[in-house]
Amino acid sequence: MRIAILGDLHYSARLLTRYPAHRAARDRAFDALVRRFFAVEADWYVSIGDLVNEGRSADYDGIYRLIRRYAPASSPEKGALQVGPSSIARPKLERRFIHVLGNHDVLLLRKEDVEARIDQPRNFSIDVPEARLIFLDTTKARKWYDWGGTLDRETLAWLSAELRAAGDRPALVFAHHPVHNTTARSAGDRRSIDAAVPIEPVLAEKRGLNLFFSGHNHVDSIARRPHWLHVQTAAVLDTLTIRLVELSGGRIRLRLVPIGTPEMMWDVGRFARHMRGFRPGEGRAFGPLDEAYVSVERPMVVPAPEPAWAPVRAAEA
Repeated sequence: MRIAILGDLHYSARLLTRYPAHRAARDRAFDALVRRFFAVEADWYVSIGDLVNEGRSADYDGIYRLIRRYAPASSPEKGALQVGPSSIARPKLERRFIHVLGNHDVLLLRKEDVEARIDQPRNFSIDVPEARLIFLDTTKARKWYDWGGTLDRETLAWLSAELRAAGDRPALVFAHHPVHNTTARSAGDRRSIDAAVPIEPVLAEKRGLNLFFSGHNHVDSIARRPHWLHVQTAAVLDTLTIRLVELSGGRIRLRLVPIGTPEMMWDVGRFARHMRGFRPGEGRAFGPLDEAYVSVERPMVVPAPEPAWAPVRAAEA
């Protein structure tokens, strides 16, 4: 099984500039990024949150127009779906694309309205032979100045039940915000799920090999904790890369895949500084040909879980 993960994309229908050349550069870059993301062979395609920049209806219209154009069709055999705390009882998931909510995604619209627009619940799981895939909403709705994450008691209880349902298989949790003080920058203010949220005792219930995927902090980072690998994916406008997760033969391989070109990075440089609330280059990597990108992270292979489990390589702790 292969899962392609798109870091914070921040699709922006509105730019704080009137120059047509900036808007043309934006249109070229986002079209190419979405097309190249879905060109990577995978069973599931996951946006780890902040798919849009301001949460406007125009943002959703624009990005989902591209997704409908390029996303491959879904297959009914892909896995059994269970819905957690949500306003949608049963989604269609017509594509193999999954949208994990990020704080920018819910800046303006109510969560119920976002769910209806993307036709997907906030919290749900997919049970496949290799693992249990669990998708969490960690956002605070319509909070412009509190971009940290949270989870309520109902969702924590649901997560605990989902981890138990995984049994001896790995649990792969996907959330926009990292667990506090795990990956790079996650110890900072509003950079993680709030430290007061008791998620770590819930995760500690699950033994064996498990992975917690996140975004939010715009930099690639991997940190090891007992029984868990915390994997953070950078903002794609900073690195022009995505993350590919491969599960096969009891092993899990993590690697970064370039999906950009120097010309695309030039386009990004022309428009990204005109996006509200987005700071280009925060991930400290500037494209697939830059030495900073090359040094961020190398591919990592994790062995099957054993009593004394340890990863072969962790890029950052």
